Amino acid sequence: PADKTPYVRCGHPDTTVFLGTQASIDGFQKSLPEGCNCFLGKIQAAGTAHLDFRPLNFLRGLGHFKLFLYSGTDTLRGFEHLDTVYGDVQISSVKLAHLDAFQQLKSIGGYLFISRFARMERLDGFNQLRHVGNLVLSSNPDLKEIRGFSRLKEVTFALLVVTNPKLLDLDAFHSLRKNGGVISIRGNALMKDLAGFSSLQRTGLITIESNMALQRIAGFSCVDTMETLSIGDNASLRFVEGFGKLKRINYFGLIVRSNPLLEHINGFRSLDQIHNKILVEENPALTGCCCLYKGIQSASASTTITIGRNAAGCQSKEEVIARGPCKKTRS
Repeated sequence: PADKTPYVRCGHPDTTVFLGTQASIDGFQKSLPEGCNCFLGKIQAAGTAHLDFRPLNFLRGLGHFKLFLYSGTDTLRGFEHLDTVYGDVQISSVKLAHLDAFQQLKSIGGYLFISRFARMERLDGFNQLRHVGNLVLSSNPDLKEIRGFSRLKEVTFALLVVTNPKLLDLDAFHSLRKNGGVISIRGNALMKDLAGFSSLQRTGLITIESNMALQRIAGFSCVDTMETLSIGDNASLRFVEGFGKLKRINYFGLIVRSNPLLEHINGFRSLDQIHNKILVEENPALTGCCCLYKGIQSASASTTITIGRNAAGCQSKEEVIARGPCKKTRS
């Protein structure tokens, strides 16, 4: 714990406690063995009444925590000492406009699921969080800014940012170094510039899809290896300038498809190995494909290469090879 108080564990991981009334919240600590500050079971709170969670501020650790607040609760307090959640944290709310109650939380073993916040425009908090198993930010209709997660270094499996129609950027994830699974950025209609992720070095699958206002991808500047990269159905995307150190894509390969305004993918200038699949098609403004030259030349016989329905210069595998590698720019 942040205040160095020892953990005193109690409860069983299979136990679920429902806290739907103020009386049940007020009496929760008394229901535990004396001195317990780390409940290993699941707390689930839901309801339409106003609920005050400050009687839970004795907790240093939790097994799981699910909070579904409908019309009553508009402030959230009571988790100022919470340091570790071994399983999942799932929070949805109709009235909460801020989510800054978890300022000491450092580790979440399972999912952090923040979804369906009807009033939240800015996501603060979680600034001490170093590790999370999966992070999902989904279907928050008014969310414009993410200003938490400044110390987040590892997402073990999935980082999903999907269907947040007013979200403008993902610059908050500048400290993230490691992702072992999936990063999916999809359906964020007002996001124009995808920068950030400047410390990330390795990841699995990245998908950047159906972000209708996205014009430029400039992030992921230190990623050198990944399993799959898919960029598709971004109606306004013009430039892929990020991924400047990306050298190798394994497993499912590279997919760049159906981006009608995409002009160049020069960010892939260091890419020299693409395994299994190279699919670049239906990008009618795309002329700059010289950065695919090395990947095509080094591809194995089993690699599927499909290049077509792009602009002149990128209409076929043969055309890319004929034009040769990218010319070095003078410094």
